[in-house]
Amino acid sequence: MNKTIRKMASTKYAEDFVNFLNASPTPFHAVHSAKNLLEKAGFEHIKAIGVETYGGGLWHTWFDRDLSIAGRAMIRTKAGDFQQKLVHIKKPILRIPTLAVHLDRQENFAFNNETQLFPIAGLAAAELNRRSEDRDYEKLEKEQSDSNQSFDPLSVPSERHHPYLVELIAKEANVSASEIDDFEMVLYDTQEACIGGLNDEFIFSARLDNLGMSYCSTIGLIESLETSLDDDSTVRLIALFDHEEIGSTSAQGAGSTLLPAIIKRLCALGTSAEDNASAYEETLSKSFLVSADMSHSVHPNYPAKHESEHRSEMNKGTVIKINANVRYATNSPGIALIQEMARRAKKSSTSPSKAETGVPLQLFVGRNDTSCGSTIGPMLSAALGARTLDLGNPQLSMHSIRETGGVHDIEHSIRLFESFFSHFGQACYGLALSHLKALPKRKRLVFVSNNSTKSRQEYKKKFDSMNINCNVEEIFGSSYSAAIYISRKLRLSPPKNKVYVLGVGGVETELDSESIPHIGGTDESLRREMTGDDYEKIASGEMLDPDVGIVLTGLDFHVNYLKIALGMAYIRRGAIFLATNIDTTLPSNKTLFPGAGATSAPLIAASGKEPLALGKPSQAMMDAIEGKFKLDRKRTCMVGDRLNTDIQFGIEGGLGGTLLVLTGVSTKEDLLGGGKEVVPMAYVDKLADLASK
Repeated sequence: MNKTIRKMASTKYAEDFVNFLNASPTPFHAVHSAKNLLEKAGFEHIKAIGVETYGGGLWHTWFDRDLSIAGRAMIRTKAGDFQQKLVHIKKPILRIPTLAVHLDRQENFAFNNETQLFPIAGLAAAELNRRSEDRDYEKLEKEQSDSNQSFDPLSVPSERHHPYLVELIAKEANVSASEIDDFEMVLYDTQEACIGGLNDEFIFSARLDNLGMSYCSTIGLIESLETSLDDDSTVRLIALFDHEEIGSTSAQGAGSTLLPAIIKRLCALGTSAEDNASAYEETLSKSFLVSADMSHSVHPNYPAKHESEHRSEMNKGTVIKINANVRYATNSPGIALIQEMARRAKKSSTSPSKAETGVPLQLFVGRNDTSCGSTIGPMLSAALGARTLDLGNPQLSMHSIRETGGVHDIEHSIRLFESFFSHFGQACYGLALSHLKALPKRKRLVFVSNNSTKSRQEYKKKFDSMNINCNVEEIFGSSYSAAIYISRKLRLSPPKNKVYVLGVGGVETELDSESIPHIGGTDESLRREMTGDDYEKIASGEMLDPDVGIVLTGLDFHVNYLKIALGMAYIRRGAIFLATNIDTTLPSNKTLFPGAGATSAPLIAASGKEPLALGKPSQAMMDAIEGKFKLDRKRTCMVGDRLNTDIQFGIEGGLGGTLLVLTGVSTKEDLLGGGKEVVPMAYVDKLADLASK
């Protein structure tokens, strides 16, 4: 990738973010902008929430800036209803002028917030002249006079505020001034956000804190939809709160009951009253909260204000924030998880790494003699009891009217959030397996599968893609079990040792690993309709291989009458009938499809013979595993998601424990209640739950 293309790819996210900033001068507009992005991506709007903002700022930066107002106005319609309208006056109408240095030679710029921070909007003489010449003003006075015929508990807006300001707001809202019942407006700097720096590496703007992380999490959620939701058991959720700067204790703040109420409603979906009793608490124990708020970049003019070993820099990745006094909620398990998300993230276009995936992260730890601020992370972590981590993109001049951030950090952060939403469920699965593998060294973890379509090497690749550390020898699939049984148990002598396969590549690969000759399987010449000539040649034996001594069935995606007829002919001539497994169904995409048993069923019906199944719950498979790994059955636990294969396999094998995971075929209804033939010692909703215990 050449430098020009990489630069374009990286700045695309930053340019879109700049447009988002310019369209969002107030929290009201930010909500509207985020709502538009989500609806465009296919999200459904349920209910919008109006917000306001205020708090501490670097107020000296507001002097001598071209200011205007934006916010929302409450409109009383002619029908008597109320309607909310966004207002964004883009021309400069206000300014807070500094006192000339000649009149006050103070060494440090100091001012009184009450008396010296007022913006000026115009000159009195000019306003008087405008009134005498403006017929609209006379019309406004008449409208207000007419409206005063009815009782108003409060004085009308044009009496509480400058009349011309009310006119400007009304014009922007496309209503008359008399229709405005009230409004909430904030000052903002009219200078638009932009990309700057010698190499276009900076974003100069107001409100980076915290529209930066609000935007990145929103886009990350949208881009995570590239991965299917069908196989994801998690709920992907973002919450954009107001009032963080003043303590979050408001209806729209993080200290409200808003987020708990939403989570409780989500927990109630698709559950019975009995299950719903503890669903909220169980959900929180399995959840992970990322508190995303902008962080501090090292200041080149004040490096001593930063801890020497943790100086985060712009454009070098999202920052994990740490504080021993829990001003931030980060801990080691959270760092481990977010690192895993960063490893799996799509590679940023500016990354110098040779790895195919991954985005950079940084650490921030404040100095002991310097305050570090705080976030909503500790507050929400305490209220919800959910695992929490604080992070944010680094920036300079936080709370200034003009802040500075890094262009490339926008892409880094979006990639990180996209990975978090896409891979959290898988990562927790991997952490749960790591939790099991972290047991004392005398404990062994073996992956046992009835899926005959994959070889051990293919499973290893899948585990590697999920960052699950295991080796091929720890994987024991039904195809491998069949190959082991044929080569080490049956030990048929050549030439009558060839296998006719009704299955796919996974079976063939494992037969090859044991040097077992085979035919059928993926042979494309058998993927056709049976002809009259085929009938004659099968009946005469001309189409049959005389060296076939075994018929082995597995899941075959191209099973047909011809393949079944050949299998039946071999069995009738004395071939041993084996099956990798006889599972009737295959779970996929949150529903069930025909399993390997559907391949062997026609042969069973036609030949009148039952195959020896070598997958779960067959004890032939258990014997093979025991022989290979020298396991102590009484000190072994079977973990699986299907009662009639996994759990029955463990029970009939005399294992010391069985654990059912409710993410496969078997449900809680199959498990609970009297008269059940197969009952595990314990169950969990999903394997990832083990990572939260």
